This record gives sequence, C-alpha cells and structure tokens, in this order.
Amino acid sequence: MPPGHAQSVNPPPRALSAALDLTGPTRDALLVSARAPARNPAVDDLSGLPLPLGLTALLGRDADLVKLRLWLDDPDALVVTFLCDTGERYLSKLYSDEWMRENQMLEAEHVSLRDMLGRKDASAPAIVSIAPTAGVRQALNLMALHDVSQLPVMDGDECVGSVVEATLSQRGLETPALLEATVREVMDAPFPSLANNEAIEFAIKLLSKSTPAVLVLDHDHVQGIVTRSDMLRFMMGR
Repeated sequence: MPPGHAQSVNPPPRALSAALDLTGPTRDALLVSARAPARNPAVDDLSGLPLPLGLTALLGRDADLVKLRLWLDDPDALVVTFLCDTGERYLSKLYSDEWMRENQMLEAEHVSLRDMLGRKDASAPAIVSIAPTAGVRQALNLMALHDVSQLPVMDGDECVGSVVEATLSQRGLETPALLEATVREVMDAPFPSLANNEAIEFAIKLLSKSTPAVLVLDHDHVQGIVTRSDMLRFMMGR
C-alpha cells in the first residue's frame, strides 16, 4: 500500500465502542481539531496527508503525531479508521453549538442579565412602574398602554410591591369597587431582584407562574426588568 494511504472499514457498533475512547483527553483533542480554525498550525502541518476523519483526534498531540508520521512513511503500514456509518447523523451535531452545549461538550455561553437588557427593544422604556399611591384603574391603563402584564410598585428608588394584570383584572371583575382602590391596598410582594452581572440562569430559576418578573439591579438601583416572556423570546432567538 502506498505511503500515506489510509483505508476505512465499517465495523459493528460494538467494535466501534470498544476501539474508540471518546472521553477525556481523546474527546477534547477531537473537538479541538475537528472544530479548529482554518489556519490551525496542527492542521496545516498535516495538510498534505489524506487523513481520514477518525485520525484527526491525534492533531495537537505531539507524541502521537510522531508515531503517525512513522506509520505513514512505512510502505507496508496499513492505517485503519473506524466509522460506524456515513457520519451524517453525528458530524452535523459536532458543528452545532446548541447540541454540543446540551450534551456538556462545550461550555455554556455566559450571558449576563446586563447583556440581556441590552438586547431588548431599545424603543421601549427600560422599566414601567407605578407608585403605591396611584389607583388600580391607573395601573391597569398603564399596563395596557405599554403592553406589559405586570408592574413593579416603586416608592422612590425602592420596590415595595408588584401588581399583575391577570390578578387585578380578575379581582376587579369580582369586586368592581376594587377599581377605585389604591395600588398599595392591592399590591403583592415585590419581585425578586438580581445584580446585572449575574448569569441569566439565575433568573430562569426564579421565574415561574407566581413570579412573572425579576428586577435587574445596577449597584442597588433598579436598571430594568426581565419577564417570563422576555426570557422565552431571548432563549428562542439564541
């Protein structure tokens, strides 16, 4: 067989699992080489060799590369790589960052709440709030005007409570006199708050049916708000 020639065969899946160690350093080397940039030195160094994909796991591993060169220079050597099928089902996944992160093969992208606020619609107010002395009718009108489902109740720079459109509407239908009450009389507990440098995963854990929003703080001052719908839109667009 000519030097540098590599032959591929298709073993049974059991043989593949026994022959390949796709964990630890081997897996890391494969990921680095297979997803390497075009001018990766290790890839350029062997660019003239017809390496089958399976052998790219050796790239970046100097001792194994020396051995590989010796094999390729030997006219009697036969280099075999194991491929369980055409590769169409898993090679595409290797280049899917989302799939790789879901399977713990890539570190999750760190996105802070500050980053998320920066990606929200800049034409909308950073936060729509209401004072505790305002009326319930005013709170409902404000939510309708800005197309939001909840409001933090702010007394100066301090969040002292919250109101939710669905709750206020239901209570107003059951007791119409409630529409003439003040927000302070009907408000619920304040929304939880997180510093703007915290990862969005912390907000995801807090958001629920009973907690529809999280306040984002910049040095203890309310910078913005992240709602369940905000988070869902962000995650769908990633």
